[in-house]
Amino acid sequence: MTLLLPPRRLDRQVDDPSGIPAYPRIALTGVEKAGKSYEAAKASNSDLIGATYWLEVGEDTADEYKQLGRYKIVRHDGSYMDILDAVRYAVAQPRGADGKPNMIVMDSVSMLWELLCDEQTAVARRRANERKAPPDSELTITADQWQKAKSRFKDVINTLKYHDGPVLLLARLEDVVLFDGDKPTRERAWKIKAERSLPFECTAVVQLRARDSAFLTGVRSLNPNLGNAHIRPLPGFSVDKLFRDLGMEQRVTRSTYVASNAEAFITEQAQRLDVLDDLPDDPTADQLWDLIKLSFKTGKPEYLHRLRAFYGQGLLSRRQVPGKDGLRLAADAIENALNILAQRTGAASAQPDRGQGAPAAAGAEQSNPAQDAQLPCTTPDCPTPKDRVRPYANGARCNQHSPQQEAERRSAAANQAFAEEWQTTAQEVDPSAGWPPVAFTDDAFDDEQEGPDQGATVREEHSTAEPPAPPTPVQMFWDEAAAQARVLGLTVDKHLAQLAPPGSTASQVPVSRLGAHLLKWRPVVASTLRENGHADIAEQYAQLDRRMPAQEAASILNAAQ
Repeated sequence: MTLLLPPRRLDRQVDDPSGIPAYPRIALTGVEKAGKSYEAAKASNSDLIGATYWLEVGEDTADEYKQLGRYKIVRHDGSYMDILDAVRYAVAQPRGADGKPNMIVMDSVSMLWELLCDEQTAVARRRANERKAPPDSELTITADQWQKAKSRFKDVINTLKYHDGPVLLLARLEDVVLFDGDKPTRERAWKIKAERSLPFECTAVVQLRARDSAFLTGVRSLNPNLGNAHIRPLPGFSVDKLFRDLGMEQRVTRSTYVASNAEAFITEQAQRLDVLDDLPDDPTADQLWDLIKLSFKTGKPEYLHRLRAFYGQGLLSRRQVPGKDGLRLAADAIENALNILAQRTGAASAQPDRGQGAPAAAGAEQSNPAQDAQLPCTTPDCPTPKDRVRPYANGARCNQHSPQQEAERRSAAANQAFAEEWQTTAQEVDPSAGWPPVAFTDDAFDDEQEGPDQGATVREEHSTAEPPAPPTPVQMFWDEAAAQARVLGLTVDKHLAQLAPPGSTASQVPVSRLGAHLLKWRPVVASTLRENGHADIAEQYAQLDRRMPAQEAASILNAAQ
């Protein structure tokens, strides 16, 4: 049920787009002796850039072209790890006194890819030797080896994405024959000799098919002068001119690129955080306790808040979980855990409930009474003296304005509003169902209740475990809605989609319309039960007829699991 989970972070940064292009990464490709390195050396003279750092991989022209431009050559020992470290060195170089961005030239990525392929050939040869294969046997490079080579190539490209300046990636271009299966055809195409994803990683791709014959074959830019043609000739091509066409003469900024972190998945699995993003609809007591402990161990209150928002205070105040000191209500365990986290972080001098404990509560710091006495009630103009104020996880309050008291007041108001609105909205029931309006008993709303979207009811202190509170009328509705969705093979969101405001979730469905919706779907659910071989359960469910709310509705449907 991942779709129903609220976000972990509510302080996430959200920005308006700047409309400013990032520094370009240009793939400058070409056939032999077409002038790739020549154009790169001349580009270092551009007044748009400061210093240029040149990395040679499998090439040796940088020293010869000194008179063409101003650049520095970053040396390495030819191994992949040292090449990657040289890239990191170039990216880390600060700008000069003029404040202009540095440029990085890699000549060439074709030879880098060839190096990575040779590495995997060496691995394949070693494996063949280990299994004592014949010397003339064909070497096999497996899929996992190709994936390794691609990953190492991607590490270099991703490092260059963090560079705060333009990047030139020189690559070899080949005119190749196209094949139909294993048969050559008469068609030919230009192919970049590098890892195939290279064009996707670049702002622009330029092909030098011959000396003084340049073509722009791909570009990401809003500049209309660059044209919309798939292949565009570039007469009088120079890298400096392309820089200006891409907006570097005006205002540019560093890339907003953030590398994906696949290794985080391993950490999430080790900490079992992935479990907290795939919560069960109807957890057992052991599952719920395990989720509370996992949420607490993260040290982040947002995980506990998500549990409370997902399952609702109604379920948590009725479900008991097994703890070190015996059974306690899940709502209490979550509140105690929040208090301890608040105490640890200093957000409030929270004092855990005596005798109840909390997940991993051993060793937790106790609140300081002297400090507690200095905290005022958070309710404006509250006359309660400071020495009578008790600290809570959500701030210091007096007993009169504690979360429990406020929740009870909201609960009573919600009950009254719901009772008034239901008498009108119950008329929305489909007339074809043949059910008359629903009649309520006098005591239908005597118990305090809390809908999933009405805040959290907190039980403050329990020296011993209390019996679960009976379900409220509203909670009966939500339980039956979840049970109906389960029988129909739907999520609760989809089952209640026509009731929820656009872009909202099931927790935002108006409770006053929920009963009529459930009544309309009862015949459909009963029919589905019969089709699935649960005729006896369907008969029990049909006997509920027009009674609403029905406490046993959810338990009847859950028996069909």
